[in-house]
Amino acid sequence: MSQLPADCLHGIFEYLEDDETTLYSCILVNRLWCEVAVKFYWSQIRNFKTLIACLPDESKKTLNKNGIIISTPTSKRSQFSITSLLYSLGRRNETIISLPTSKPPIFNYASFCKYLSTDQVHSEIRTLVINQLSLDNYNYNKVLIVEQEILKMLINRISSLKLLNCKNNINITIILCPKARYCLANLSSLYCNTSTSSEFLCQLAHLCHNISRINISCDKYITNGLNGLKDLISAQNNIEYLRIGYLTDTVLPLITKFPNTLTKLRLCGREGCFISAHIAKFTNLQELDLAFNSSNSFKDFERLEFPQLRILKFRKECPEYILLKKFLEINGINLEEIHLSIESYKGNSLNLTITRFCPNLRKINNGFESVDLGTLKKVLISCKCLESIVIWCGGGFLSEKEALEMVVKYTQNVREIILFHQSGDLKSELLPHELESFFVSLENRIPQKSLSLVIVKRVIDVACGNSDSLNRNDENMRIIEKYIKSGVIRKFSHFLDHQFDVFY
Repeated sequence: MSQLPADCLHGIFEYLEDDETTLYSCILVNRLWCEVAVKFYWSQIRNFKTLIACLPDESKKTLNKNGIIISTPTSKRSQFSITSLLYSLGRRNETIISLPTSKPPIFNYASFCKYLSTDQVHSEIRTLVINQLSLDNYNYNKVLIVEQEILKMLINRISSLKLLNCKNNINITIILCPKARYCLANLSSLYCNTSTSSEFLCQLAHLCHNISRINISCDKYITNGLNGLKDLISAQNNIEYLRIGYLTDTVLPLITKFPNTLTKLRLCGREGCFISAHIAKFTNLQELDLAFNSSNSFKDFERLEFPQLRILKFRKECPEYILLKKFLEINGINLEEIHLSIESYKGNSLNLTITRFCPNLRKINNGFESVDLGTLKKVLISCKCLESIVIWCGGGFLSEKEALEMVVKYTQNVREIILFHQSGDLKSELLPHELESFFVSLENRIPQKSLSLVIVKRVIDVACGNSDSLNRNDENMRIIEKYIKSGVIRKFSHFLDHQFDVFY
């Protein structure tokens, strides 16, 4: 394995790009592995002291000129001596940024970066400077100087940046660097804010034409970046994904500026935003993800037609039942996933509507009341392609026992069950022999398919000691382990609600 050629290692490490721990272990294997793996490990900035050590001489001179001394002590003792010497000389306004070693960096780490967050750079540099100085001597302007030199180096050395996060204001000068057009030409993902410098976004529009994902956070009171965003949007050739957080009525018209190339749209809005007229043009949408606090935001929703829509999510409120019913009548035939939140629950009527108009569902996330098991039966029988189901438990919804019994009895294709506890009043009645009976039924299914079982509980219930579920029973857990070993259970896991997104 350690003798694999570089091109094979490249493919393996590219797959592990998000696995920091494994990549770091690969770096330690041998020289070749190190040379290949370090490029992927450093696709995200790992250490800002190392970056400072990579600064070119011109930047170091700029820092020195502003009283920011780059020291390279070999021990804490020498660092203390240098600090003491500077103070004794009366140079108390100088900022000392200590590096871990006096040797120059082995690699040009800055050139490996593919994902850059200017917010992270600012935060890390600020922390680094504060840790080197007492608060009495802290100088915010010097943080900005160091930050500026770091960003300038990154823009000049990165060959092709994939993701840029510039939500907060950023100095326009970094985008005017000579090599910015090469660094940013293939940018594919952008995170920004309505308060991001409009001038910066306008300059970005001249350099980037292939952004496929844009994530915009709205500041209710600061919208000075809107003109720049309009220019940036107009300059793009193929935007596929758009997310706007905390959407306001001021920003709402901006949506219509996007081309009809969007396939995924996620909007999180405040009350008073009426979205239907602004999203009607996006007939290529495959995923629509909405989070609004009021059903009033969905005026005219029933008129929307999205012939390619596959995934529909309502994270908070959803349209009134009559509007949603009409929408599903028009768009439900191609839907593969539908997700609703407890706020958007419309009762038995909506579930029956789903059975009529959404026969091709592969995943459903919705509530079924304990007193009406017949509706869940109809959904399981009607949606023959169903592979994953999120079942709400507690608070008038099903118990774990009812949920598992219904799934194993009325469907053959479900391969994932997520039990989402909605209320702390759930007390599990699932006894070990009942759980084993459920697994035996799974084992006897033809064709036999292994199952993933996930339990999600609310943090507040666990903290108050109100939560109960099948995994709290030791005998149940032994039974689960038994069927994991036999292959009937592919995976069993349990999470708190903030750790697991049932809308994934």
